[in-house]
Amino acid sequence: RRPIFISARVHPGETPASYMLEGLLEFLASDCAAAKEMLRRYVFFVVPVLNPDGVASGHHRLDLRGENLNRVYGKATLEHHPAIFAAQAACLNAHQHQGGIRLYLDLHAHSNRRGGFLLGDSGTSSEARLYGWALGRQCGIFEYSQSDFSESKRGTGKSFMATATGNPLSFTVECHYIRGHHSPSPFGPMAWRQMGASCLLALLELDFLAKPRRSLCPSPSVFQSRQREGLWALRCLEGRRTGRAGGAGHAA
Repeated sequence: RRPIFISARVHPGETPASYMLEGLLEFLASDCAAAKEMLRRYVFFVVPVLNPDGVASGHHRLDLRGENLNRVYGKATLEHHPAIFAAQAACLNAHQHQGGIRLYLDLHAHSNRRGGFLLGDSGTSSEARLYGWALGRQCGIFEYSQSDFSESKRGTGKSFMATATGNPLSFTVECHYIRGHHSPSPFGPMAWRQMGASCLLALLELDFLAKPRRSLCPSPSVFQSRQREGLWALRCLEGRRTGRAGGAGHAA
């Protein structure tokens, strides 16, 4: 199974990233067929907090040494940036030995650009843009027009991984703290969780575009069984209504 790598809170003050990750993990742990299909297809590597010292100290973007850890990928050291050093090594090792990274997501929050959106390094890659299209279908707060698929920034996780692995599906996932351009109400934990779960549903939709499957559809025998159960339930309901109507008429 190919790996999917997900990280969050490299900028410690960006709490919506943790809610996005929570929604993603809740989806994976659910009993729905789509989650089971994702687990059948992929192995998940998850780093929930890349900057634990910064989170514990109440920092917004920096670690204890005053560095922005999302600018040290490709030059991180074990002594000065242990979390980034380890995450980078784990991701590259999985890419090398498990058939190539399928999806790399680094979860963030944004204070300026509204809505939910993607930042990537894929340029004109149709696969990356199709992923954005699929994410828009799955999540109402995602704004494709706010996304930038040619945003290369040295030292960031998604830019380093895109270059090192050649994978067009390497993204920074951003979500605004308050609202989008078209959102009727302010964002909150529910919206951020939906965004996180939708990131995986979008990949599944992309996979099905490339190779359609019927695995999430009930087999004909299951469908017929459910149909019979539904008809039986309808008959019982109609019988109860008839009985009540007859009883009411007799009493009158």
